[in-house]
Amino acid sequence: KSATMGIASKDSSIVYANNIIFKDTGTCVAAYNKKQEFNGGFIKINNMNCTNYNKEVDIDVNSKIVNQKI
Repeated sequence: KSATMGIASKDSSIVYANNIIFKDTGTCVAAYNKKQEFNGGFIKINNMNCTNYNKEVDIDVNSKIVNQKI
């Protein structure tokens, strides 16, 4: 609750998350590439609930976010 960023994955990092709840968040989920020697980030989420946010997803072309409802 009340965070600037919920979950972020950058520079070849991998995140697996289940049953996430975000409220009053700047960005719920972000995956991106910051340094050119790495690949993008990867996030796999099972069941996310994000309310009252500025941006739900922030992703670049080198990254991937999978959101599965269970």
